[in-house]
Amino acid sequence: MNKVKKVIDNPEKLLYKARQHIGRVENRVFGCDVMAEDWDNLLILDACRYDMFERLVDFPGKLHSRRSAGSATREFITNNFTGRTFLDTVYITGNPFVSMDAGDSFHALEETWKTHWDEEHGTVLPESIQEATLEMADRYPDKRIVAHFMQPHHPFIGPFAREEIGTLSGNSHARQRALGKESNDETGQRVWFKVRNGELSRTTLERAYDENLEIILPIIKNLCEQLDGKTVITSDHGNLLNEPAYRVLSASPHRYSHPKFATAESLVTVPWFEYPFQSRRTITSEPPTDQDHQDVTDDTIDERLEALGYK
Repeated sequence: MNKVKKVIDNPEKLLYKARQHIGRVENRVFGCDVMAEDWDNLLILDACRYDMFERLVDFPGKLHSRRSAGSATREFITNNFTGRTFLDTVYITGNPFVSMDAGDSFHALEETWKTHWDEEHGTVLPESIQEATLEMADRYPDKRIVAHFMQPHHPFIGPFAREEIGTLSGNSHARQRALGKESNDETGQRVWFKVRNGELSRTTLERAYDENLEIILPIIKNLCEQLDGKTVITSDHGNLLNEPAYRVLSASPHRYSHPKFATAESLVTVPWFEYPFQSRRTITSEPPTDQDHQDVTDDTIDERLEALGYK
């Protein structure tokens, strides 16, 4: 009751909660159900804006847009996969949220965030996702394939970003934790805080963000050419770049990053790119397979989520 009273007595917080509630419903009701779409291979580029994709990608094929079912990864996963079963699908993920919220939803789950974590960069590198995707496609030729890449989501891994921003985009504390080390550094902040505080220019941020997408594009094109069947490239959500997060209940404050339950165009409008294909695969459903992966503790999951900027 006290929590309710505090919200009611704070008009700004009440407005924020109302926007969040509307956004939660809108994204769930109007968001694209990716599993109901027509594809054999779905390549997810984490946090890739539609306008960014349109500007930087020059692949053969057709670019469309979709409204994502979430403005953040966890909301996207929940609304598309959680509590549902897809025995015709194999999911390769660099994002721990897939394991946490939909680990039992698929015929097989390849958790590269466990097995291919790159300690130096504090993320899963795109080459690791590519390798795992080709291996799983070869192992399961009659299954739909979802490959969830971490880029262009920060940490920014390109040479410009590492020179101008740092190893973990300013999140040195999280990097130490991801390496299993203690850190007393209380000054390290995620990249979005640094740009809001004026420690990092928006121009530098946007160049590093673009670089993260440019780095992954040759790998994505290579996969499109090697995978059999119809391949679609999309994203789970976009990113705010000093833009309002909500489109309802008057103007909302300008923000960076990707808050959940938001409705901004730059967050929920994502690319849906259909790469040319010659033939389709025959897809079948089968009971799940047992995956023999190393155990990872909850603390390790938290550390790696923090290193990716989610904590």
